[in-house]
Amino acid sequence: MKRILISVLMITVFASFASANMGGSFDQTGTVPEFNQEPEFIANIHGVVNDGFFEDGLCGAGSAWTCATIPNDCPVIVDLFALGLWNFEGDQVAWIGGLCNEEFDNYESVCQDVFFDGDRLAWYWMAYVNAGGNPVNVTIDDNVVYTYMTQLSDHLTGYWPEEIMVSDYIGGVHTLCFEYEKIQNLADNYFIDHVVIHGGVATEETNFSTIKANY
Repeated sequence: MKRILISVLMITVFASFASANMGGSFDQTGTVPEFNQEPEFIANIHGVVNDGFFEDGLCGAGSAWTCATIPNDCPVIVDLFALGLWNFEGDQVAWIGGLCNEEFDNYESVCQDVFFDGDRLAWYWMAYVNAGGNPVNVTIDDNVVYTYMTQLSDHLTGYWPEEIMVSDYIGGVHTLCFEYEKIQNLADNYFIDHVVIHGGVATEETNFSTIKANY
């Protein structure tokens, strides 16, 4: 009888441990997600950003994004699989950086006019880093609202979720841009996908800008 009670107790303890440790929610606070794994709160929400997944075609040929490159011969919306890398999801991502022309001073951007019906802007990013110290800015109406400085420790570590507050712009149409500028001797690269706008008020659980951002 004592042996049966001990067995039942062990099963109960194991079941409680498994429930607490194996069925937990996705960690949004710095763990590198598996590719194509989405935090629950942004899954399947496209927001009002047109072609936020960069799947509608190239700049000027189907996509709602306006692209600028210096020099002018660098692609911005690309299939990274064709370049030996990987997309976050789908067939294309936005690519700002200098991988195609490292020897030149590069400026690249993707922009569109967006109606902001939420107070949070979220996206996924991955870096391809040759030097570090090159800035990636997110601007709204030419105001910098986010800056990430490339760093070698981020080289091809997977896609990271990012989110910032944009409550100052809610309720209006504003120009949203992701911009890269090369200021070091070697060019770095920043890949973007899954751009969305959310409504509501961010909390500590959902406002999870990574420690890699300075804004």
